[in-house]
Amino acid sequence: LTGISGTGFRDFEVQVEPIASDTFYQNNSMATFSRVVGPPRVLVVSSSTEETQYLVPALQESGLVVDMATPTSLPIGISALAQYDSVILVNVPATEMSNTRMQLIESYVKDLGGGLVVIGGPESYGPGGYFQTPLEDALPVEMQIRDQQRLPSLTIAYVIDRSGSMSMIGPSGVENIELAKEAIIRSITLLTPTDRAAVASFEASASWIAPFQNVEDGSALGRLVGQLRASGGTDILAGMNLVAREIINEPSQFRHIILLTDGGADPTGLLELTTALYNDEGVTTSVIAIGAGLPQFLQDMATAGHGNFHAVEVVESIPTIFAQETVLAQRSYIIETTFFPTQVNRSPILDGIRSVPQLFGYIATTPRDTAQVILRTPDDNADPILAAWQYGLGRSVAFTSDATARWGQDWVDWANYAQFWSQAVRWTITEGATGNLETR
Repeated sequence: LTGISGTGFRDFEVQVEPIASDTFYQNNSMATFSRVVGPPRVLVVSSSTEETQYLVPALQESGLVVDMATPTSLPIGISALAQYDSVILVNVPATEMSNTRMQLIESYVKDLGGGLVVIGGPESYGPGGYFQTPLEDALPVEMQIRDQQRLPSLTIAYVIDRSGSMSMIGPSGVENIELAKEAIIRSITLLTPTDRAAVASFEASASWIAPFQNVEDGSALGRLVGQLRASGGTDILAGMNLVAREIINEPSQFRHIILLTDGGADPTGLLELTTALYNDEGVTTSVIAIGAGLPQFLQDMATAGHGNFHAVEVVESIPTIFAQETVLAQRSYIIETTFFPTQVNRSPILDGIRSVPQLFGYIATTPRDTAQVILRTPDDNADPILAAWQYGLGRSVAFTSDATARWGQDWVDWANYAQFWSQAVRWTITEGATGNLETR
């Protein structure tokens, strides 16, 4: 067993080669595995080095071995994650992670006993599309704000391409039109009963699936959405015109259009319509475009409508994008204000730390009933800033502000910055794998 280096799981096999004849060769070999324990090893996942420029040195300073990955390079396979004691997601949007990767992280925590730390930023939690994903399941906070009084009224219109090409089946084995229906239903779930929604579809012509109405019965609206079927050509302008005539009369504080299309169409009049809707009526427009080689006018529409443009090649991410769009349209989840977090519970994460600096922003979430909120906002909303819980065999921590100078500018120069993040990560590292185990 000499020459073994590094930490993690190692496989061993003993092979017996008998000198005399052997009539029962099945018992000549035996395999097992062991875990080589060293300094805790963590995987930091981020799309940008700017998000981790202060965090990674702080973790290394505290004795943690740090590897880096992007959301798209995150290993697929539980054995690849098993070598890490904890995974740290830093302002990572769910739209950049496949559902498979999110399921892997959820299983890594729940079934393997791994640790998970999710650090916020404007592309995380609700604005990052975590709603109703496996990633949300593993966290001590929910993405939806339960206090409906805090949310401004919203009217949202879904303009859905149901041309024949939407019947294409992706790698998941599901038609694009079915994913669109799932996306709309998930988005509607995020709305409140006083919000309003409509669903229009188009092929060579446009028609209402559901005209503008209060979202008092999301299930009934979902059943109407289930009627969508793919067939015919593509006339985006017909769908946009149908919605534009009605949405300008909606009384909500925010009015938003989500256009989903998978192909080219005549762009005549589309940019002008989107521009007029925003300049004259304040109606925003986002575009979700499926496929490769997308025409430029689709992105121009989103720019003119002061919305977002999503070029989607992995169609399985469409429901996550719809959830993200719904949260962003409500404009109530990203809170940018100055405050000192209030400690409301004792935790090993704050051992030796008597006070924390002020923050300049965070993402609003709702704590789960069985989670421990450690830090919260000092106002009546009492939003969680730091929360933790046990999830299956593992543990996860949610920090809803960030770890960089955007909202944590006073934290990155704080004397206890490295201590805080080290203790937060180490709390998620369970001791089960290092107990007194004997293998025979």
